[in-house]
Amino acid sequence: MKLRLLPAVLGMLGLAVSLPAHAETPPAPVSVHRVVFELNTDNPAAWNGVLNNLQNTQKRFGVDNTELELVAHGPGIGIMLKSNQAQAARMESLSKQHITFAACHNTMEAKHIRNEDLLPFVTVVPSGVGEVILKQEAGWVYIKAGF
Repeated sequence: MKLRLLPAVLGMLGLAVSLPAHAETPPAPVSVHRVVFELNTDNPAAWNGVLNNLQNTQKRFGVDNTELELVAHGPGIGIMLKSNQAQAARMESLSKQHITFAACHNTMEAKHIRNEDLLPFVTVVPSGVGEVILKQEAGWVYIKAGF
């Protein structure tokens, strides 16, 4: 009742206000959950954690209802390397479930990493941070992994 009087009172003072028709509208259901995970730490425990997060997110919403991408840059690039045998098989399995693994080209150049050094299912993006920005601008949810 008090909120209905507010426009009238403000109008008498020469001020204008508009109130929404409904106090709160629940968000529309999402048909596809798009999530980008950013990883920039050289910590195998954190790597295992982010793989758990990817797997659990997909388990919660379903393979057909998710688009998931792990972007690695800086020290996190190690998760994408062929020399990372600890997570390679698990990552390959997840890639077959439509989870994208993206390595930062800027980091690759700085660390002298060649495309041949990456696991075969890894894609290369020009900039890891740039990829995260583009995904967020496109409405993807952002998750910072591996603190």
